[in-house]
Amino acid sequence: MVGLKEMGKNFVQGGALLLGGAGFFLYQSVFTVRDGIMSNSWPSTPGTVIEARIEQYRTTGGTTSEKTIGHFFYQYNVNGEDYVSSRLNFFSISGDPVTAAKAHEPGQQVQVYYDPDDPERAVLEPGLPGFFVWLSLGFGVLLFVGFVSLTFFGDFGAIFARMRG
Repeated sequence: MVGLKEMGKNFVQGGALLLGGAGFFLYQSVFTVRDGIMSNSWPSTPGTVIEARIEQYRTTGGTTSEKTIGHFFYQYNVNGEDYVSSRLNFFSISGDPVTAAKAHEPGQQVQVYYDPDDPERAVLEPGLPGFFVWLSLGFGVLLFVGFVSLTFFGDFGAIFARMRG
């Protein structure tokens, strides 16, 4: 039979992993929202789509399924230096390469918005693309607060109190 002390140790380890994951998710969400907001004021330059294609293939190994991969890249120039990027926008369901490859063709002219402090960072759609970003940020906050409260004030806390005494 597993003792209360061993069970509490397992809860602490599990709680720490979940709390770390929630903290990382929150961290990423906050910076993605910040970058999306900042990109609204970035300068723009003309660019050209250099690759936009979709590959579909079958995978086997227990079950057969179809896999779709998008390849999407565009080139742009800032202060005489050429850059290549694949980012459509910040943190959007529509920001994936498959969606971008479906919406663009090689040779197509695009407007590229780039970070003036780091021109390698660029997007074709500045700003925050919608509800999903805010939902993600809210979910990150809820996860983080939930795991902190559960670990220190909820059932885990009761288990630790019993262990002490």
